[in-house]
Amino acid sequence: MDTGLPWQAPEPPARPEEPAGLSRYLTEADRIHIADRLGEKVSVRAIAAELGRSPSAVSREIRRNRTLMPNGSWYYRPHAAQRRADARKPRPKPGKIGQNPRLRDFLQDHLTRR
Repeated sequence: MDTGLPWQAPEPPARPEEPAGLSRYLTEADRIHIADRLGEKVSVRAIAAELGRSPSAVSREIRRNRTLMPNGSWYYRPHAAQRRADARKPRPKPGKIGQNPRLRDFLQDHLTRR
């Protein structure tokens, strides 16, 4: 569509399709999208709308995973952010039954009785 203006803002880059539904957690593709759009000086609210996320979630992601440059400014690195997020994941974690032999024996006894 030609508006007659000498310059038009480019369309936002296409995001890869998500599998069924939106995950609770940001994906690496989401983080790359955030970094790309931040580099283009797009607002957090606009980025959040493109991702289908709340602005607070995107803002929190940027704040949590930003890196301080030697000159005192901040920047967002998506691959480092993904590594940090993977390190924070609570799984795999041992289950309660596996950690407590008394609980395991109690449950097994009651399952056997049924």
